[in-house]
Order: sequence, then structure tokens, then C-alpha cells
Amino acid sequence: QPSPVTVIANGTDTVCIGQSITISASAMGGTPAYNYLWDNGITQQSQTVNPTTTTNYFVTATDSHGCTSSYPGSVTVYVNPPLNVSLPADINICEGQPYSISANASGGYGSSYIYSWNIGSGNPNVVTPGTTTTYIVTVSDLCNTPSASDSIIINVHPLPVVSSPPNSADGCEPLTATFNNTVYTTDSVSYFWNFGDSNSGSLNTSTDSDPSHTYELTGNYNVSLTLTSQYGCQTTINYPNIVIVTPAPIADFYSFPTSGVGVFDADVHFYDQSSYENQWQWFFGDGGYATSENPIHEYLKPDTFIVTLVVIANNGCTDTVSQQFIVRPEHTFFAPTAFAPNTGVGNNFFYPKGVGFDPKNYHLYIFDRWGQTIFETTEYPEGTDDITEVEGGWNGKYKNTGDFVPIGTYTWLIKYKDVNGGYHEEVGPITVIR
Repeated sequence: QPSPVTVIANGTDTVCIGQSITISASAMGGTPAYNYLWDNGITQQSQTVNPTTTTNYFVTATDSHGCTSSYPGSVTVYVNPPLNVSLPADINICEGQPYSISANASGGYGSSYIYSWNIGSGNPNVVTPGTTTTYIVTVSDLCNTPSASDSIIINVHPLPVVSSPPNSADGCEPLTATFNNTVYTTDSVSYFWNFGDSNSGSLNTSTDSDPSHTYELTGNYNVSLTLTSQYGCQTTINYPNIVIVTPAPIADFYSFPTSGVGVFDADVHFYDQSSYENQWQWFFGDGGYATSENPIHEYLKPDTFIVTLVVIANNGCTDTVSQQFIVRPEHTFFAPTAFAPNTGVGNNFFYPKGVGFDPKNYHLYIFDRWGQTIFETTEYPEGTDDITEVEGGWNGKYKNTGDFVPIGTYTWLIKYKDVNGGYHEEVGPITVIR
């Protein structure tokens, strides 16, 4: 009894898409010769196949007595998968910025991929497009697998450009500078200013478009502006020495004599004590004016004056200082030794003469030779400060209302305060003549 018929297919293999391969079978057992039948209808022991996908082929064998193999033989032909290539998603970059494009291939022969770009070959590719550009990659293999392609759009955004720089600032401390500029860009931008003033702490920077900054100290300052677009494109512009802060003059002076001088000694020397100045403007408070460094000014009447000094530096900066200067009234006293009441020839009244009397603190007494008070008054005579005689004081009568006193010598006593608050008592003789 012959053994059962068995059939064996020849192993497995891998092919490229579109590639042909010969597969075969062999039988044993039974009674030769053998007839073969493949599942695709082929009745030859071997056949050439060209599968497009991985395929299993099955074959049976029948001997000369019609006995057929109980189990088919099989062979698997593996077909490489289609090629595939992928690029990153479309991106935004800034003008002048390099970008590395890397393609990721799969399928096909599985190695030794060939990358062809619309800009050349290789993978990855570093590009620096000047404008928005579409890049296309095509990948192939060594197996003639149909190629695959992908593309990426690189959007190129311009860098922000300052078309009109800020104006420079030059002045005295403290100096407030305002930075205005014109930015040319099609995108929205953010601002970051650095004022170069480390002494100002957190105030040294600003995100305003047109900021102001106050420089407290002298010096030259470098300012920078960083512009950042909505796509992260950044431009930094440096403005060296755009701010120059010079010292401001400091006005000061003193006087000799000092404030509180009497009007008779009111020739006052004023001495400049300022810094960084080279011009002077003095205002003495009484209409007087001078432009010398250390002027002398005479005050002609008592009063309280505001003296103002304006100093000007070489850079045109100014400073002003004011001081109060007091000129006190002077006090003088004179009493006549004789007068002729009711004669019509002058000296008809007796009263003291001079300046600087306090009219609210005045008391005049007239005594006869026995010390009797024959006249007294606390009314300050209106003519005391005048040289010309006016009515007032003692008119030569008892109590100023009775009969005229006899010719003779009498004694006067005056108690008063001057306008500076000083208390005085003066006494002396007065002779009545006819």
C-alpha cells in the first residue's frame, strides 16, 4: 500500500510592489507522477506571481491513481507596504530665521530611502526662506515602490522695523524724556524699553509704545527698544547717548549786613553762593534789579522785602531762590529847648521830633518848677516826624485850655516806645519865651 500523498510549497519570500516571483511545490508519497492545482487555478508545479499585497498561495497534489494530498501546501509572498512620507505642520518663522525641515518616511523597502525636494536632495534640509515658501518632498526606495510626497508651507513674517527713531533729549537734571517712534510692520507688536538708568530701579523699563522717563542724575544714557511681533519676530535697536543730562545750577546767596538792618545802614552787599551758574538776575523786592554776580543795593525805606536770585547755567538751565530781607525803621529823638507860644512866629507848640516813635506807646508830661504837672498827653503829635511845625503837643497853657503859663523854664518828661519795641524815658528843660 503506497503512503499518502503530501505536498510541500517552497517557503516564503518578500517582494516589492510590482515585482514578480516564482513559487513552486513538490509532492511525495502515493504513485507518481503528480498533478498540481494551485488555488488561483494554475496546474503547473511552479508559477510566476506578481501580487500587489501580501498573499498566501495554496497548492494540492494528486498522484497517478487519483489520490489527493489531505492537506494543501502553502507559501506566503510578502509585498512591501506602500511608501509614506510626512512633514511637520505648516509653521510661522521670522525673516532671516533658519529652519530645519525633516521628513519622516515609512513603508517600501524599509531602508535606503531617497529624498527628493523641490529645492534639492537630502534629509533634513536647513532652509532660510526670504518669503513664504512651499517645500515639497518626494520619497522613493531601491525597490521601485511608487513614490510618496508631502509638503509644508513656511510662512515668513518680517521683523518689526522702526522707520522713525525717537528724538534725543538734552537738558538739566531732573530731565523728563518722552520717547516717540514710528514702527513699520504688518503685524501687531509689543514694546520693551530699557532707559539705561539703573538708578531708577523698576522704573528703568516700560512696555508702553511712547513712554516717558525722568532722569534724576547727570550723565549720558543709552536707550534700547525691543519690538516683538505676534509671531515672536524680534528686533532690538540701541540708541547710544540719546539722553544727555547736565547739572542744573543750584541758586543760593547771603547778604551783609544780614536781614534786620536799620534803614540808615541799608547799603546791603549780596554775595552769590550758587553752583554751575554763569549769569545772574537779582530782584531786590523794591523794584531794584541787577545782573552782576555780587551786587550792592541800597534800601531807602523800612519794609519787608523778598529778594530773588535767578541763576542761569551755560546749558540754559535755571534755578531760583528767594529770601526775606527786613529793613527796620530807625529811631531818632530831638526835643527843642525853647518855644514861643501864641506869637505867630513859629515854635508855637512843644513836642519831640524824630522818627521811629510808636504812636500807641507815647506819654508826654510838663512840670513846673515845683514838680506840679501842668500838662500831659498820650496823643502822639502828627507832626513829630516832620520838620515843619504842626499843631500838637503842649501849646503853653495850663492843661492846654487855661491861661498861658508865665515866661520861664519848665521840665518835660516823655515815656515812649520806638517802632522796634524799645522803651525810652527822656527828660529835659523847655523855656517859654514871648
